[in-house]
Amino acid sequence: MRDQLASNDNKSALAIYLQHKAEIEQTRYPILISQFAALAAQAHLSLGEIQQAELLAEQALSAAQSSPNNPALVEAYNTLYQIAKMQQNYQQALNYFELMRQTEGELNANKASQQAAYHMVKSEIELKNQRISLLDRDNELLFLQQSIYQQEAKNSRLWLILATLIGFTALVLAYRGLTGRRRFKLMAEYDQLTGISNRYHFNNQARLAIKSCRARQVPVAVILFDLDHFKTINDQFGHATGDWALQQIVQACKQFMRSNDIFGRIGGEEFVIMMPGCELDKATLLAEICRDAIVGIDCNSSEHQFSLSASFGVSGSNSSGYDVKQLLADADKAMYQAKAKGRNQVVEFQQTVS
Repeated sequence: MRDQLASNDNKSALAIYLQHKAEIEQTRYPILISQFAALAAQAHLSLGEIQQAELLAEQALSAAQSSPNNPALVEAYNTLYQIAKMQQNYQQALNYFELMRQTEGELNANKASQQAAYHMVKSEIELKNQRISLLDRDNELLFLQQSIYQQEAKNSRLWLILATLIGFTALVLAYRGLTGRRRFKLMAEYDQLTGISNRYHFNNQARLAIKSCRARQVPVAVILFDLDHFKTINDQFGHATGDWALQQIVQACKQFMRSNDIFGRIGGEEFVIMMPGCELDKATLLAEICRDAIVGIDCNSSEHQFSLSASFGVSGSNSSGYDVKQLLADADKAMYQAKAKGRNQVVEFQQTVS
């Protein structure tokens, strides 16, 4: 069915679903049942059959509840999000969008943990093999030492001590060099306070993403936001409280982002998100979600009474082209329009026709 959906042959996809529906349901295998229902819902939605699409998407959700880490959940939530958006039920659309991103994040996290476990086991096996190899070499060395022990016992001990010291020194130097390079790389590419990309690293990653999107002719969007009245927070409560606020804002926004989104801090209280393969309207929706998440941050744990908000500007390649500087400049214009309208708002950049 995925091949038919990929080629936009939705009627053939539904025919396959109806042909095998009874057989699939007899398996009582939740993952298979939910995935087939989610794919059929997509086909109905593409054909404009909203009621059937919504029914099958809800059936997919019901079947998938007993099987965690099921990709059908993401597909079903996406279908319901599209339906709610078409029906102009934006609150419900936002709810489904958040559920879709949350589920997608959990799937990605589970996949990452599985990969990490695999690499850990692989590394342990390689380490054990290296230890065995080292033990074999040590045994060979002991055999040779025993054969000439009477004549060169003293010299052999000195050479062994010297070799051990050299090996240990080499290991220490190699370890320090490796950890030093990693530390310098992190310091050069990531913001030390928030842990996200700094301006230099963001620009490099953004150029690569733009180049890829242009080559594949897929859209790209940029979200630029700036904290409202941040200087007042620093002046009244101190820089430590300001740093706490910046960290909380980054954590609040990161949970809604995709794995391929590029998040960077490019100024004191100015942040940017580049979203490869994302249309302008979806980027605007994410900006609204982040804006709402920032407003909802509980500042009581900072031991001070204040509130947080941010002004957002959004630009896309459809109007700004595939140029990092232009996308940022247009998003910056939209952001300042948001501030001019009273702050704590999201504004899309609109190309002025002269």
